[in-house]
Amino acid sequence: MADVPVVTVLTPVYNEAASVNRIIEAVLAQQPVAELIIVEDCSTDGTWDVIRQWPARDPRVRVFQ
Repeated sequence: MADVPVVTVLTPVYNEAASVNRIIEAVLAQQPVAELIIVEDCSTDGTWDVIRQWPARDPRVRVFQ
């Protein structure tokens, strides 16, 4: 069996509270994604409140401000 490649995805986000859940779900649905690192860049719309819940939902997600 061939080795399956794994990928770490780095995603900056800014004011994406309305769409960030769909984005995260789409990225994590890709088979080679082993880790998703999200960097929240001083959003003013509550994006941090949305993304900070993700590490508990999926251990592949890491979030930073």
